Amino acid sequence: MSAKHSVMCLSVVAVLMSACSSSSSDSPTTDSMNDPMTDQAVDAGQGATDTTAPSDGEHKHDAGHTHGAAQSGSSSSAEGLEIVLEATKWDSSSTNLKFSIVYFEDKKIIDELVAYDEVHTKQMHVTLVKHDLSEYYHVHPVLSEGMWTIDSLPLSDGYYRLVADFKVKDVAHVALGTDITVGGSPSMVMARLSQEARTSSSGNYSISVAGNTDHSTDQLLSFTISKDGVPVSTVDEYLGSNGHLVAYDSLSLGYTHMHPNAGIMDGTITFKAPPAEHGFSKYFLEVKLDGKVRLFTFVLENM
Repeated sequence: MSAKHSVMCLSVVAVLMSACSSSSSDSPTTDSMNDPMTDQAVDAGQGATDTTAPSDGEHKHDAGHTHGAAQSGSSSSAEGLEIVLEATKWDSSSTNLKFSIVYFEDKKIIDELVAYDEVHTKQMHVTLVKHDLSEYYHVHPVLSEGMWTIDSLPLSDGYYRLVADFKVKDVAHVALGTDITVGGSPSMVMARLSQEARTSSSGNYSISVAGNTDHSTDQLLSFTISKDGVPVSTVDEYLGSNGHLVAYDSLSLGYTHMHPNAGIMDGTITFKAPPAEHGFSKYFLEVKLDGKVRLFTFVLENM
């Protein structure tokens, strides 16, 4: 992916739909949640989550790049496009979520898959994060009759930020964000992050992060991966990259999606992080190791 895209909260429309496909060797894994979910990663707090996602094609970028402007991700419209959710409130027993992408002025639905460029092997990337940052999902919905459908997410009662990250042909790459409510009358709870968490584990893998983000300039974040205490020499390609890093600001839920600068060196992959707001952010890193996509989470204080 290229270019940073900015996103701020406006219009809303989504629907929850069912069916979480069976596990595949290409999706994030959770030690705390052993039931794999096709093409999605789930995080339940500070530790890593094990899930499963399908294999992906070619479309590789060697240079590091960022999607979404620094600390953005709340606007439902940008670049003449808008995300429209089929519904904004859901019962926790619901299983499917649907939304459409429309042209802002005439509300015409973009209903053909060929209208979307493939970015990192997919036409649509969606992340959902609970407002308190305790749950995280990265999914790739299916387009049918103008509606993008996400299947079978075990959402708990509360508020979630949904960000659709995609590129329509002849339009700039965008990330459109909106909120959904799950449950009858959930309380509004935001993340209360007060200390850093620089190490995360999944199975016999552990990752530690070095570096800090800054409110005014780009900074490098280096993630060192080890297996049983020994640095790894390779990572598998996942969605056309050596890793996918998504950051959410703990107060604004500002969204940033990053990819590594290059390949792995001495067990370390490095990302260029754009300027971030003062305070704490939570980072969700997906890396494919030994054929399985694993999710690692970190908390960093933005200087």
